[in-house]
Amino acid sequence: MAAPGPASLQRRLQSSQEARHRQAVLVRKLQAKVLQYRTRCRELEQQLEAGAGCLPGRWEATEALEKALLQVKEEQQRYKEEAFPPTRYPGCSRQGGKTCQW
Repeated sequence: MAAPGPASLQRRLQSSQEARHRQAVLVRKLQAKVLQYRTRCRELEQQLEAGAGCLPGRWEATEALEKALLQVKEEQQRYKEEAFPPTRYPGCSRQGGKTCQW
């Protein structure tokens, strides 16, 4: 097998340099992103300390989501009861302790 020629070596060298440059750019971007996250975490920690442990509006949003979830569950139950009445299916009764398995 013949040794690689100067042109081949030059292409490999250039390819390696380009790869190192792309990697360096990526590392700089990642370092900047880490600094952004650290800054944001510090800000959130300060907000938590200043607000005695709660972020403004967070609990209200949580309560609203829980209420919406409860409504969805109730609507699902109504749909099951209307669409699949227990009397239509043998062995599926809400009386006597047995319940349908959906």
